[in-house]
Amino acid sequence: MGRVTPSFRVKLAEAERSIERDLVKLLINDRRRKAYRRLRHAWREESAALSGFPHPYIYGSLLILSAIDLQAQLEELEKRVAELEKRVRELEK
Repeated sequence: MGRVTPSFRVKLAEAERSIERDLVKLLINDRRRKAYRRLRHAWREESAALSGFPHPYIYGSLLILSAIDLQAQLEELEKRVAELEKRVRELEK
């Protein structure tokens, strides 16, 4: 009899339920709960990339993708700040 390996989507759903039940529920800061929902969205959006990533531990894969997502947000914010600073300099002239 062959071994049954759950699909990545099943593993992802189980990890999300576990994180929500065992961690997010306990967070006292609403911003962090909202941040989790943002990460969950990024995980689902990139689930195909995550499923193809050969990392054996789903939590490690989610952590890596979370760091990538945060870096992307940081770069977008840096770009917006630079644009605002440029506008302020133009107005000061």
